[in-house]
Amino acid sequence: MTTKSPSLVRNVLLSQAALVILFFAMAVGALYNEYKSVGDNLREGTLRTQADEIFRHLKTDQNNLLTLDLPYGLSQAYREANGIYLFTVSDPNGTLLFSSNKRDFPLYPFDPNHKKSQYFQFEDIQKELTYFGASYQFDIGTRSIWLQVAQDESHYDILADTLADEFFENIGWILPFFFIGLLVSSTLILRLSMRSLNNVSKKAQEIGPSNTEIRLPEKNVPSEVLPLVQAVNNALERLERGFELQRRFTADAAHELRTPLAVLNARIESVEDQKLAKLLQKDTKVMTRLVAQLLKAAQLDSLTISADDQVDLMEASKDVISLLTPLAVKQGKMLEIDENATPEPISGNYDAIYHMIRNLLENALTYTPKGSTVTLSLDKGPSLSIRDHGPGIASGDKENLFKRFWRADRSDTQKGSGLGLSIVAKTVKLHGASIDVDNHPEGGAIFTVKFAKNIK
Repeated sequence: MTTKSPSLVRNVLLSQAALVILFFAMAVGALYNEYKSVGDNLREGTLRTQADEIFRHLKTDQNNLLTLDLPYGLSQAYREANGIYLFTVSDPNGTLLFSSNKRDFPLYPFDPNHKKSQYFQFEDIQKELTYFGASYQFDIGTRSIWLQVAQDESHYDILADTLADEFFENIGWILPFFFIGLLVSSTLILRLSMRSLNNVSKKAQEIGPSNTEIRLPEKNVPSEVLPLVQAVNNALERLERGFELQRRFTADAAHELRTPLAVLNARIESVEDQKLAKLLQKDTKVMTRLVAQLLKAAQLDSLTISADDQVDLMEASKDVISLLTPLAVKQGKMLEIDENATPEPISGNYDAIYHMIRNLLENALTYTPKGSTVTLSLDKGPSLSIRDHGPGIASGDKENLFKRFWRADRSDTQKGSGLGLSIVAKTVKLHGASIDVDNHPEGGAIFTVKFAKNIK
């Protein structure tokens, strides 16, 4: 069971979303504190202004007695029926001098020795109102008085709610959209930043044993990831040198074995026991074919196809048919070519295409029974298909069919070395073609190779 790899983009976005939510909560908290602070300052400022306004209308007469003459509008605000605004004027002993309503004591006890503003809160149970007020000390001539003012707290709540409504109406509603926009833009920026890594990933998928010369692109790769990409490229460099040494060894070994096998085959002809000689010649023939295929596989690894190289599939097919017809007749089988359609020439290497067709036909002759025919058909596609009348391909064998040295029956060495179809697959890939394998409805296997059109 494979474990799903963590997504870098997902992790970054989740972390960023968590930070945005945290900052949003902090911003709301800061705004709430500021809202409370502004509300308190506004309330205290309003009380101070109210006290200053009343004090401005306090006078002393010729007998040094205090008088309070409030304007009509201000006096109306303090009417008993209104009940929102209250005030009292007292001497330092707490004796009431003036008040906004009929009362015989100050609004709230105060400390005459504490000259600074004193804030208080009380409830009027009868009116079911809560008041917030302040006590201020003023001097009039040589006299000291204490002026207390209070307002119903609902007055401040209405004002605060008005301020909050104004804030959310004009500014607050933008904040959620701002944070959503921040997340969306961050997602786009992150995905754009990851584009270079996606290119690196796609290029890495192209690397295989047959194209070890490919390197991961280092251009525009983030500096945090660049060392990893460079390390992978260095590893690919060493890997390519290792594959090259392996290819050279295979080619050199196959080339060097050709001469000893030829000498061995010549000496077998001088063996007096003809029965033994035929068995030895059969074995050396298999070994010679294996060496030839090893050499061909090594040559394909370094094969380059020029755009000017053109191959006539009909000509290559006829050449292979001419070569293998005597072998087919000797085995009691037939080879035929369907000439109903002439395919267009393809861009490719003639020798590679020739050996590809030969390997496919030899594979078909190996499995088709005596008395049957192997058919090579050509199509304008351009494409070619080869059909035999053998047992067909087992469904479990299809994925291994083109692997090097793989054989369905490894005990039968006379049915090949397992290199033929791997050479076919390599040739198909080098020519930008595709190969399909299926079982014919009437029996047998059918191999179809499709080439690209008009490649020049």
